[in-house]
Amino acid sequence: MTAAAPLLAEFEALTHRARMGRMVELGRLPESQREPVLEGLRSGSVYERRLALWACHGSRDAEQAYRAALDPSGHVAGPALRLVALLCSEKQFFGLLDALPTSRHVALVRRWKMAGRPATPVDAWIEQLLSAGRRSEVWALLPYAGPELARTLLLAALDEGNGRDWQRLARRFPRLVGEEVLRRANAATELDSRLISQATAVRAELMEQERGLALALTQELGRTAPLSQLNLWSLVRPAPEQVASLLLGSPDPVYLDLTPALRRLSNEQIERLLLQRRSNFPGAEGAFGRLRPQRRHALAPAFLAAFTSPQGVVPLELATRLPSDLRESEARRHLALPALQTRPLQRLPYAGLLPWDEAHAAVDNALRHPDAELRGQAIASLLSALRYERGRQAEALQLVTARRNEQDPVRGRMLWALADLPPGLWQAGSLAALGQVIQDALNAADLSFSTAQSAERLLVGLLPFQPGWGAAWLGQLVQARGQVNFGSLERRLTPGSAAVLIAALLPVLRGWETREREGQLLGAIRSFGRYVGQSPDLQDILERLVQQSAETWTSVGALGVLAEHSRERFALLVQHLLARDASWGTQPLVYGHVHRHRQDLLMPLLGRQASRGRFSTGKTRFVLPLSAGSYRWTVTQQQLFAQTLTEVSQDTGRDFPGVIRALHQLAALPSPVRPPARASLLSRLTGLPRPAEDLPLRRLTELATLENSVLALRDTAVRMLGRLDAARGLPALLDMLEDDRARIAIYTLRRPLLDVPPTEALKLLGQVPRERVTVVKEVLRLIGDLPGEAAYQALLNFGRDDLHRDARVALLRGLWNHLNRPETWPLLLSAAQSGDAGLSSGLVRLPAQQVTAAYRPQYLALLSALLVHADPVVRLETLRFHAAVTDPERQILGVLLGAMASPHAEEAQAAARVVFASYSGRDAPALAAAFSALLPQRRALVQATVALQGAASAAPHKAASIVRAVLDALAADPLTLHLQVRLAVATLGWPDLAARLLRWAEADQLHPEVLMDAVNAVLGAGARTDLSQIHVLEELLAGGPPETRRIALAALTVAAQAPGAWTPQRLERLRTYRADAAVLVASAAQFTLPAAEVQGGAAEAQG
Repeated sequence: MTAAAPLLAEFEALTHRARMGRMVELGRLPESQREPVLEGLRSGSVYERRLALWACHGSRDAEQAYRAALDPSGHVAGPALRLVALLCSEKQFFGLLDALPTSRHVALVRRWKMAGRPATPVDAWIEQLLSAGRRSEVWALLPYAGPELARTLLLAALDEGNGRDWQRLARRFPRLVGEEVLRRANAATELDSRLISQATAVRAELMEQERGLALALTQELGRTAPLSQLNLWSLVRPAPEQVASLLLGSPDPVYLDLTPALRRLSNEQIERLLLQRRSNFPGAEGAFGRLRPQRRHALAPAFLAAFTSPQGVVPLELATRLPSDLRESEARRHLALPALQTRPLQRLPYAGLLPWDEAHAAVDNALRHPDAELRGQAIASLLSALRYERGRQAEALQLVTARRNEQDPVRGRMLWALADLPPGLWQAGSLAALGQVIQDALNAADLSFSTAQSAERLLVGLLPFQPGWGAAWLGQLVQARGQVNFGSLERRLTPGSAAVLIAALLPVLRGWETREREGQLLGAIRSFGRYVGQSPDLQDILERLVQQSAETWTSVGALGVLAEHSRERFALLVQHLLARDASWGTQPLVYGHVHRHRQDLLMPLLGRQASRGRFSTGKTRFVLPLSAGSYRWTVTQQQLFAQTLTEVSQDTGRDFPGVIRALHQLAALPSPVRPPARASLLSRLTGLPRPAEDLPLRRLTELATLENSVLALRDTAVRMLGRLDAARGLPALLDMLEDDRARIAIYTLRRPLLDVPPTEALKLLGQVPRERVTVVKEVLRLIGDLPGEAAYQALLNFGRDDLHRDARVALLRGLWNHLNRPETWPLLLSAAQSGDAGLSSGLVRLPAQQVTAAYRPQYLALLSALLVHADPVVRLETLRFHAAVTDPERQILGVLLGAMASPHAEEAQAAARVVFASYSGRDAPALAAAFSALLPQRRALVQATVALQGAASAAPHKAASIVRAVLDALAADPLTLHLQVRLAVATLGWPDLAARLLRWAEADQLHPEVLMDAVNAVLGAGARTDLSQIHVLEELLAGGPPETRRIALAALTVAAQAPGAWTPQRLERLRTYRADAAVLVASAAQFTLPAAEVQGGAAEAQG
């Protein structure tokens, strides 16, 4: 019996929290008293070693924390890192970095930094990594280095690191990183995909700490990249005004939802955005009502112009929130609107925007109409007027009660309208009449469900304002209807109003309790949300529901409400429930609480015997569906659960999913034994006995034997061996590499091998049998993921061997982590030039973002080899994956231009997209020459033109010179004029477009088919961000020949498509076109029939 035995026996009856507290107390004892106990614990299971570790919180023993960090179990080594950061010396910390696997370095260094420890040992370790040639490990650690070293290595980190490294650097050194990335953006003269990736990675951190830099960076990137590539959506919430300014200053089309940020934009920005980018405000007619009254008054004209339909209809939701004078004038206009005269159900709601008397007069005829639907809408519209004239409540309620005998559809509309009014407008003097309205509805024999819901909504809305009256009527409503839905009542309450309402409702709720209205009772209490925690009375009711309800779902639901809002009451109740009925342990709320907080109650839940009770029959035992957190259990509890899981896996009558789930749980249990301490992992794995008490390892090894004919279970067991704590399954997995299980075992080795020091992992991989191609492939991938020069040299050595093609593909993939090494590229380029599609296709997705500028020529040479590959699939996949390339020396421009002439349509189209996404205006002559060469190849010419049109539409200013050069090249062939017209209309500025159209017309080139192409292209230009300036095009073309006047008419039509834009001036211009001497123009104008003309005629007739 060890010195720790009495303590362990005592701990069996304690919770995890209590055990940890006792260990801290033990650590504070004198060394002579604590060490005998701790020594015994340190040589025990994971559970015991964790206990010993926790004593360091009291003893402040740095040496023991250091040793625990080297523990093979992640359950011990993980929490030890925090203690290392708090207690260990810089020398010990440096030693740990040298001893621990690379995968744990970032966590250790982060803890060290969080503890406020100096960066000196981190700097020393980084310098050692650099001197050892392990540069790839540096960039993840650099954010935790000192400022001087970070400044020295920043350029290299930005060149060689990845997105996560950049993000961490920006979090630690925001100004340093932001200024450097901004400097690079300032220096850029064309789109740089890697620069955009860097900016995207660091911008979120810069927004938190250096907002000015982040916004300046975004602005500068917009100079060379389309706005659509800058992920502006992430800036909308933190900086909406700056995003709006960026949008207003650029012609690039980009969709962003600015409606949630409406209140934070200036009036001027909103007005201009509504004019230029209306699509960026979806649903803004509803958000308009959330603006302050002064802003609504100022912005009303802009909203009306933006949201009025071509027929002159303003959305009712917007009209309701207009300032009173505008609201009433819009209501009168809609009531007289010709487009609504035949649609009374759409027209009548606008009467509700008028003063009461005027609204009453407007709906008077409809109130007496024989059609029930029309009558219902009329009275609902009239009741809506109460929103603006609250003093007419008595009159309104008298009108409703006078119609108590209306049929249900009319009654439903009346109650819906009453419920839709703000509940705070009702005065105390109106409550009696309002109650009569509800009573009349309840008395109706034809009361429908939807009408009852409206009455319920009206009543529940009034509860926070009139709790006493509402509580009384609530009881009557439930008695009459048998149910009530409180909805999200919590959001309408304050702590004070909640207390008043709960007190008023308690008699009703207690009445429901005795009348077995448990569902309604639970729903009502749940609707109070967090205020349940402030009411012992509601908690009492919930506790009685848990214990007394005959319905399982009610008991569990009530327990859930207590768990959410009254944790102390819930915890006491769980203990009571389990003492009375162990089957409560099958409920997730209960076993989850026991698992996390009350491990002293866990023993009956470990599945050693079936329990009979409310939730189980006792015929089969319940197995806890838990796979994480069992380190909180005692080793006795862990072993008992392992026995249960083992028995489940041995049950031949159990379904496979159940057995597989048990195997996953077995693998997640902490190690019950401590492996012998040896010099290295290799020595630990050779000649080791497999302890009988290690039940998870023993059972998984049994199932993973080659003799097991149930492959689903055998393969699962092999995979789970790789998940065992402390790499206990590695010996068994290594044994499997020589038989049929190798195909699973080799993949399973990845997880444990990457969690050991790289040198040891490399030695292990060097001993793996290489007879099977599957094994060799995964060995190569694993070596590729190992850091360090030795692993890289091992890959190069493999590259000199005569490998199977599949293994060579894996080798090439392993080299992706070494793209900034000169020896890598000959191997990659040789594979790309081999002509073997299998090898080349393995290079298509090579991560270009990891290639530094120094190795960009090699990368582009590789890309060039893939683009001229004999296999068209390789070429196409390369073009699709590398959607844009950074090619400052124009190394592959010629290859891409040649690909545009491919006989394969998809390849030619993809090549054109890459060209126009990657190259800038200085390449206009080369691109124009490519189009000249494409003139005989009509299919490729069309695809290239469409690709240019799409790229130029996304960034009009940046592509303007290319478009002009291509148009000049196409002009050599008059038969391409329809392509020229479509391209010009989609991309050129309005004055430039007008000049070209006039020139084509004067040259008599706008023949009928081209002319209609031009007309249709103009009519389809609604997505252009400069659409508000299309009147310039119309004015310039109006004085030209008939063909351009016909296009000018189309431009006038587009200009008027903006809501409400058929102004008197535009109508007058339309009349001019109708009187045009050319039939081509006049005939089209005669049948352009704006609704505004009908409205104007009706207004004149009324006048």
